[in-house]
Amino acid sequence: MTDKFSVDSFIQRSADVQDVNKLVSLYKDLFSALGFETITYLLVRRSFRSIPVKEGVRLTGDADLVEALFSPDESIDFDPEIAAMLEKLEPFHWFEPENSRKISNAQKRVFTTLRDDGFIDGIAVPVMTRPGELAVFALSKRSAQFSFSKATLRKLQIACHVMHLRFEELSSGNGHSALSARETEVMRLVARGKSNREIAETLRLSSHTIDTLLRRSFSKLGVTNRIEASIMFTFRDKLSA
Repeated sequence: MTDKFSVDSFIQRSADVQDVNKLVSLYKDLFSALGFETITYLLVRRSFRSIPVKEGVRLTGDADLVEALFSPDESIDFDPEIAAMLEKLEPFHWFEPENSRKISNAQKRVFTTLRDDGFIDGIAVPVMTRPGELAVFALSKRSAQFSFSKATLRKLQIACHVMHLRFEELSSGNGHSALSARETEVMRLVARGKSNREIAETLRLSSHTIDTLLRRSFSKLGVTNRIEASIMFTFRDKLSA
């Protein structure tokens, strides 16, 4: 895989994109280079509520397959075993849940449909960016078997995480509040992996002040934790450079 289509390159380049269609094209380039040709991206839950496929589809290169697998009013996590796999928030192979005795007859039919359509493997990548929200990326290629290391799967998940954050931001059309100079200083240190104590010592501020600045920054960035904040801040810092 060339650097042009590496995960790190995708994360860097996606920060420059200001159009959803260009973001999707960039994402497809990355995953095509990784050997996938069927790429589906769906929102599974919002505000802790499962949502139907017809509302959740964000991207699919194989609409007929999605329609064959799920009815428009059905949710992706309809099966308890699949829901449990998604809630682990770890990438897994499509047919992995099939080994469980807990899967329903309806889910067994999904596996049969996939095999009848030529799939023998695939990677499901769950992504949660804020409490109560869950998205999943389903990646595959007919007749292809995938063997990725845990480290590579983790990098794929990071790319999907970034894709979801950026897609939601661009498709919503929402602007974002600018960080103050002091908030920007704090967030640059957060992005470098510094703890609150280290940030307080570096900036010669109290821990209480750092906590306040972080809360304000998280609110402006629309995130809920340091990982999300670091990713989103890196995007915005690069865009404003």
